[in-house]
Amino acid sequence: MLMRRLLTLVSVSDPELLAWLRGGLDKYRGGEELGRALGISGPTAIEARNEAIRSAVRLTDPDGGMSDWGKARLLAQYLDGSLSARGNQQLKEALRVVGKESKYSQGLRSVRRIYDVLKVKETTDLLDLMPAPPEETERDDEHDKQIKLSI
Repeated sequence: MLMRRLLTLVSVSDPELLAWLRGGLDKYRGGEELGRALGISGPTAIEARNEAIRSAVRLTDPDGGMSDWGKARLLAQYLDGSLSARGNQQLKEALRVVGKESKYSQGLRSVRRIYDVLKVKETTDLLDLMPAPPEETERDDEHDKQIKLSI
């Protein structure tokens, strides 16, 4: 009953929020833990936090002239309250997602931790790290023929 009421209230105010909530509840009904189903815990939440950090950095350094370390220092100053994002709604929203309350952002006020997130810009595909298979040559074909003949 409460869930229907919540969905009704949300559907009136924000269709995007309703879609997120419905999608999460479907996953929850399918057996997934609620926090993970809604994307507020686990790897999805960590990636959302990391993307919020990258977004905040893009907003503070739009021309990309700063080093990753400089960007991390600037963002740490916003997060600890030394600098204010007043008047920049997009930056305020990105900082809110990184948020001091989130268990996934604890410790991310340190310049080093923010720098580490910025340094790893995208997830590495492990298959890209594997060496390419050697190309077959005529010599390999000859070698295979000799092995077959000897058997």
